Amino acid sequence: MKMVRTALLLLLCMLSGAVHGTEVTASQPILTVDPHGHKGLIRDLVVSSDNRFLISASDDSTIRVWNIKTREEERKILGQVGPGHGEIYAIALSPDDRWLAVGGFFLPKDVIRVYEFTTGKLQHILEGHTNAVNDLAFSLDGSLLVSASADSTVKVWDAVAGFQLRDTLKGHKSQVNGVAILPDASIVSTGYDKQVILWQDGKPETLYRYSHGLKFIAVSREWLAVSGNGDDNQILIFDHTLKLRKTLTSKTRPTGLAFSHNGNLLLAGTGAYPWVCNIYDSRNSFRIKDSFILHDNLTMAVTFLDDDTAVTGGGSNNEIYFWKNGRELGHIAGQGRSIWGVALDQNGLHWGNSYLSLPWEHSNPLEQTFDVAAFDLVPFTGNPERLKNKYQDWSLEHRPGGDYGYQNGTLVINKNGSEQAVITRDNATGYRHTSYGFTEDGLVLSAGMNGFLSAYDRNGREMARFTGHTGEVWSIAVHKNRLLSGSNDQTLKLWNLDELRSGKKKIYPMLSLFVGTDGEWVAWSKTGYYSASIQGDKYVGFHVNNGVDHAAWFYPASRFQASLYRPDIVKYVLKTGSETQAIELAGKTRRTEKMAPGTILPPAIELLQPVDRVYQVEGDTLHLECLVIPHSKHEITDIQVLVNGRPLADARGLRVKLKQSNAIRFRRDIDLPLKDNIITVQARTAYSNSNPLILEISKKESGQELFKPTLYLLAIGVSQYRNPDINLSFAADDALAIEELFKRQGKGLYGTIKTRVLTNEQATKNDVLDGLDWLEKETTQRDVAVIFIAGHGLNEKGNYYFLSHD
Repeated sequence: MKMVRTALLLLLCMLSGAVHGTEVTASQPILTVDPHGHKGLIRDLVVSSDNRFLISASDDSTIRVWNIKTREEERKILGQVGPGHGEIYAIALSPDDRWLAVGGFFLPKDVIRVYEFTTGKLQHILEGHTNAVNDLAFSLDGSLLVSASADSTVKVWDAVAGFQLRDTLKGHKSQVNGVAILPDASIVSTGYDKQVILWQDGKPETLYRYSHGLKFIAVSREWLAVSGNGDDNQILIFDHTLKLRKTLTSKTRPTGLAFSHNGNLLLAGTGAYPWVCNIYDSRNSFRIKDSFILHDNLTMAVTFLDDDTAVTGGGSNNEIYFWKNGRELGHIAGQGRSIWGVALDQNGLHWGNSYLSLPWEHSNPLEQTFDVAAFDLVPFTGNPERLKNKYQDWSLEHRPGGDYGYQNGTLVINKNGSEQAVITRDNATGYRHTSYGFTEDGLVLSAGMNGFLSAYDRNGREMARFTGHTGEVWSIAVHKNRLLSGSNDQTLKLWNLDELRSGKKKIYPMLSLFVGTDGEWVAWSKTGYYSASIQGDKYVGFHVNNGVDHAAWFYPASRFQASLYRPDIVKYVLKTGSETQAIELAGKTRRTEKMAPGTILPPAIELLQPVDRVYQVEGDTLHLECLVIPHSKHEITDIQVLVNGRPLADARGLRVKLKQSNAIRFRRDIDLPLKDNIITVQARTAYSNSNPLILEISKKESGQELFKPTLYLLAIGVSQYRNPDINLSFAADDALAIEELFKRQGKGLYGTIKTRVLTNEQATKNDVLDGLDWLEKETTQRDVAVIFIAGHGLNEKGNYYFLSHD
C-alpha cells in the first residue's frame, strides 16, 4: 500500500432511472477470446461501395466491420458457432451495400447466411448446398448471387426474388473453390478438379484444364485471373471467352487475387516463403509494379480501396495492412499473438510468441511468466524444464502420412529404437502431430490442427481428448499433474492431468489465460468466473447462439463484472484444479453461488427509430424509440441515455411494457446540442449490462442561437488533516486556484459558472459525498461538470482511494 500526493481533474457522467422486464431464453453462452482483431486465418476482405467500411471474415467464426478512416472496429456480425464448425470462408457485399452474403463450414446445415449489412440482422438462410460454401459473388447489378461449394456445384440465387434458388450448375468433378460473374452475366468457376469452367445459360460453354488444382479467381471488365490452391506459383490470365492470354510466374505462391476498381492493377497474396504480396500492371503486360513484404505467413485475403490502396490480411498474427507503392499506410491488428513455446513449473506459467524452431523440438523462446504466487505477469526468468520426446527406453518421432501427406502426419512410438506403434492423423483428428512428448509417467501427448490435443498410451491407444482450443496447438508442457498448452488461437490453457489418470475421456481446461500485447490479461475458469488486470476483461466474452436463422450475440465479460468477476475463485481453481472445489472454498469467506452465464444474460436493445444508426435530422431534436428485450429472468434496473457522453437532463422517458414479448418500448425526444452528436443507450440488470446502442446523429444547420452550457466545479483540496503528521503545503491553495482559474477564463465559454470548494476541515468524507450529490442533482447533459482533487491518496490492489480530511 503506497501513499501518494494526488491532483486529478475528472469529467463526471450521471446515472438515470429504472424499469422492469422479464425473460427471453437463449442458448448456453460460449466463452471466447476477443482480442479486438482476428484470431484465426483471415479468409476474405470486401470494401463497401462508399469506401467507408472494410469487412473481414475469418476462420475464427467472426465477421468484423472496420472504419477505414480510423482503422477501428465498428461492429461484429455473428452467426451460429459450435465445436468443430463456424469457420467463415467467403463473404460478398451487394453493389448497393444492402446485403452481405456469408458462406463457410456451418453445421448442422451448409447454408448461406444473408445479412442486412447496415443493421447486421440475419434476413435470409439459403439452403441447398450439401457441403461447405467456399466462395460467393454478386453480379454487377446486384440481381444475382452465385455460390461455389465443396459439394462440386455452383448455385445461382435470385437476389431480387428473396434469394430464391434459380439454378444449380453441375460440371466440376470435385469441390468448387472460386466463382465470379462476368459483366455480361455469364459465370466462371474454378475447382480442385483442375478446371476453369465458363457457364452460359446454366451449361458449361468453355473448359480449361490445368496441371494443378485451382482456387482463386478475380474479374475485371477486360480480364479474368486464376491461381491455384497453394501448390504452384503461377497466375493464369484469360480474356472473357476463357482464352488464355498470359501466364505469370511468381517467386511465391499467389494465394488470393483481386483487381482494382478500374482493372488496371491485379493484387496477389502469398502462400509460401518469401511471403511477398505483388501488384501487377495490366496495362504493361502484367509486369510487377509493387511488392509488399511485411506479412510473415499465408496471406489470402486481398482487395483494393477505390484509390488503388492495396489491403491484405494474413500472416501468423492475422494482421491487415493498407499499403501503396510498397509502403505501409495503415495497420489493423488484434492484441493477441500466437503462442509458439510453453513451459510449466512450481513458479508459474511460461510462454513465448516467437517462432524460431520447429514446434516438436520444444525450444522456441520463453518470454513471459504468469506468477502463481503474485497472480500477475512478471518478466521471464529461470530455466524451466521443457517437454521431452524420450521416456526411459521409449522415444517419439514422426514421418509423412495422413489425409494430406503432411511430413508429421504419422507419429511413431519406438522402444529401444524399434517401432512399437503408430498414430496417423486424419481430418477428424487434427491432420498432423504438431507438438508431442511424454508425461512424467510415460503417457504420450500430441497436439494438432483445429485445437486437437490427445493423450495416448504407449501402444498408441487414445486415452482422452483435451477439448478447448479452437486453433492449431503449437506447444505443450507438463509439470507433475498439470498440462499447459499454447495455440494460434492466442490462448494458454491449463489442464488437470488427475482427470486423465482417473479415466475421463473428455477433459476441459481448468483455467484459460489470454495476455494482450498491451500487457493486459484475463484468466477464466470453465464456467466463466474470471480475474483480470485493470482492463483485461475487455478481451474475453460470451458468444450466444440464437439458432441458424438468427444472428448471434456477443457480450464482453465486463458486462457480467458484478457477478462473474471472482479473483478468489480463479485463484482457488489454480490451487485445487477443480472449479467445484474452488467455489466451495470461496464460499467460506464470501457468499458464493454457482452462477451460470446463461441465466444472467444482459438485455438487448433494438433500434426502432430512427431507422439507421447513422442519421441526419431536420431541426434540433431526435425522436428515439428502442425496444429493450430481456434475456434473463432478472429485472431491468436501468435504461440510460447519454448525449455526447452525458446523461439526459431528465432521465425519465416514456416506457411501455409489451405483454406479449415481455420487452420494453422506450420513447424519448432528445435535444441535440451539437451539429454532430453521439447518442448512447444502455440497459442494466443487477447482474449484467447490455451492449451499448450507439447512434451518430447529425443535424442540418439550425437557426438557434449558440448555446452556452453551465459549468459546475467541485474542487477539493486537503492540506491540513486530522492527523497533522501527514499535512501538506499546497493542496488547499491548489483547489482555490482552480476555482479562480475557471471563473476568470470560463467567461464567454459558459453561460453560468457554479462552484463548490471544499478545503481542509470542510473536506470530510460526508462533505465530499454531499458535493458529489450536488453535482449529480444539478448537472444535465448540456452542462459541463469538473471535479478537481488535491491531497493524499492510496493505491491499493489496483484501486485508487482519495483521503478526506478525516
